[in-house]
Amino acid sequence: MSKIQWNRRAIAAAISGAAASAVVVFRRNDEADDVEARRRRGKPAIEGPCGSKPTDNKCKRNNECCTRFCDRDTGRCRYKALGEPCSSDIQCRGDRQCLDGVCSLPGTATVGPTTTPTVSPIASATNTPIATATNTPAPTSTPSVQPSWNNLTTFGSGPAAGSSNFDSPSGVALTSDGRTMLISDRDNHRVSVWTRSTNASTDWSNVTTFGSQGSGNTQFYQPYGLVLTPDDLSVLIADKSNNRIVIWSRSSTSASDWSYLAQFGSTGSGASNFSDPLNVDISANGLDAYVSDSLNNRVSVWNRPDTSSSSWSNLTTFGGSLSYPSGGRLSSDGLNFYVAEISAARVSMWSRPNTSSTSWAQVTSFGSAGSGSSQFQSPYAVFPTTDNMALYVVDCGNSRISVWIRPNTSSISWSNVLTFGTLGSTTSNLSFPYNAINYNAKVYIADTNNDRISIWQPPA
Repeated sequence: MSKIQWNRRAIAAAISGAAASAVVVFRRNDEADDVEARRRRGKPAIEGPCGSKPTDNKCKRNNECCTRFCDRDTGRCRYKALGEPCSSDIQCRGDRQCLDGVCSLPGTATVGPTTTPTVSPIASATNTPIATATNTPAPTSTPSVQPSWNNLTTFGSGPAAGSSNFDSPSGVALTSDGRTMLISDRDNHRVSVWTRSTNASTDWSNVTTFGSQGSGNTQFYQPYGLVLTPDDLSVLIADKSNNRIVIWSRSSTSASDWSYLAQFGSTGSGASNFSDPLNVDISANGLDAYVSDSLNNRVSVWNRPDTSSSSWSNLTTFGGSLSYPSGGRLSSDGLNFYVAEISAARVSMWSRPNTSSTSWAQVTSFGSAGSGSSQFQSPYAVFPTTDNMALYVVDCGNSRISVWIRPNTSSISWSNVLTFGTLGSTTSNLSFPYNAINYNAKVYIADTNNDRISIWQPPA
């Protein structure tokens, strides 16, 4: 099995939900190829597992299958049948498509809107009153977004374990001076540190790696998103399969001087637990950490008493109705939080009245499943610009970056203005990117299936 096939199936594991167990009415446009017909003949449609035995299609639990659906009657992983709920074409067999949220034959359903959707505020699951971000002065004009982007450079290769290689890079963070980059090298179970001589240089070189596979304090098991503290002296890492946030620090700005400092969280569904945390972000004052707690379908907020402390405690959680949240980011003013919902193929916007409040309310969401300009397939991450006027969405399943804007900082109406990147392995392509950041008018992308970092900028 090729690496790209394997990782595409791993993506499908994240985007499918338990809703597949619902009773549905099948549209049997092609009886000979229908999943249920195959089951009756004793030949279930096989997608294959994402576990430790890729040649063994047997399963007992949903999370052993790439479609996150284990057919309990046959003990086999299977695709979704015609008419079953879906959130991505990946879940549907052959040339079938996920249209209007169900697996369909091409042309049997109407694809969702590809123009700007009309959005309205959505109340949170806890009936918290809808809030709007009204504390920031509205700009007088629509933000200027570059109409096109080109690849500037790439670095790294793989899949390999050498110090200058990656195996599925899944997170990226950059120091405030732009000269040191930390990358979560997921399947090598480590963090890779790269530097450049000047802020304008495109020549990056590896200076160190830290961590190894395992569950010990100095180990990781599939690290995903990571973020530097505002002083650039510590990094918080979402250690996904160990269900915790791990913190490493350095005593100075030396790029290679990193050591284990602390960790917080454990496996479970309680307020102080995580289940597959995929990203972590930090507030501008360095006191609050926001964890995208994907399988608990929420954002978990943690706090420490001061910036010298390594003792974190849970402050609150919100968004218990989110659908496999990933890559959440806080706005620069601290009033809005944006989270990519993988299974729902959308981005949700949450707001609070002031930066001391712990009362978050969902005010809108945008996007739907598909490949149109205003659609997503498995959005893994999102990051706002510093002026809070534009959002860049890492549209993993479509292998691209999707750019959205709003007319002013009081608005909750977002519209897509462009996308860049297409599936492939050349420098102008991306292959199932998981994360990205923006810095100094450039976008730094964890190009996961191409095992590299891809840097893009507007044309000169």
